[in-house]
Amino acid sequence: TDSGGGTGTDSGGGTPPRECLVAGTAIWTDRGPMPVEEVQVVDVVLAKHPETGELDYHPVLRTTVRKAEPVMKVTTDKGFLRATGGHTFWISGQGWTKLRDVKVGQRFHSANGPVEVKGLETDGTEETFNLLVANVHTYFAGPDFVLSHDVTVARPVDVLVPGFVQR
Repeated sequence: TDSGGGTGTDSGGGTPPRECLVAGTAIWTDRGPMPVEEVQVVDVVLAKHPETGELDYHPVLRTTVRKAEPVMKVTTDKGFLRATGGHTFWISGQGWTKLRDVKVGQRFHSANGPVEVKGLETDGTEETFNLLVANVHTYFAGPDFVLSHDVTVARPVDVLVPGFVQR
């Protein structure tokens, strides 16, 4: 567990990127939904390859815990998701997008189809958590199980919908 240090990456200003979820955020594991803070290295999570769209379970290689930092709250029809502004999610038609850049009306890519963003606001500070997932570096999070990037830096991809090849 990384207790607040860096992720091995740097945003350029000497400060590690803040890409984390608050305690209680559900992560889709092979044993069902599990709070992010309870996921351990022995667990496997449902992941989606961002280019091929392949769904499969992949092992968690590392977990991270960070000191209290500013978080944002995203509201959807099923509830809400809370994460740092630097946490990266897949926005349908756009690709990997930091939460702070998400707009109301956009749609998250989820395990169950598109999920519309109904509201977005700052929401205090909290200790946050993240995962390092083998191979595809993704997992599904929150009440809608939206596609989330792990603690590594999201690489640009040439697809707007995972697994959908544009011609």
